[in-house]
Amino acid sequence: MLVLVRPETISPKVDFDRDENSMVFRNSGNTSVMLREIEACVANNTTCEKLAANRLYPGEVLDIKIPGKLQSSDLRIKTRQSVQFTENIVEYQ
Repeated sequence: MLVLVRPETISPKVDFDRDENSMVFRNSGNTSVMLREIEACVANNTTCEKLAANRLYPGEVLDIKIPGKLQSSDLRIKTRQSVQFTENIVEYQ
């Protein structure tokens, strides 16, 4: 069983960075964030790849290797982020 105890005032914040071969998500907020969906798409194309979902706890870093066919491309990264009872779609470029 997973029990999440959230702070009285939650402040979710997921930072994103990317290099040629990987993308990095950093939880710099004070509560866990569930990345329910992570999708990488070539910016001017419909070529997309769904990546594994993951929960990020405060201070945690998730480093994901970019699939070979998407490396060296301008990418749009779309995530479905859930915190407590809210869910948002957040895009990164």
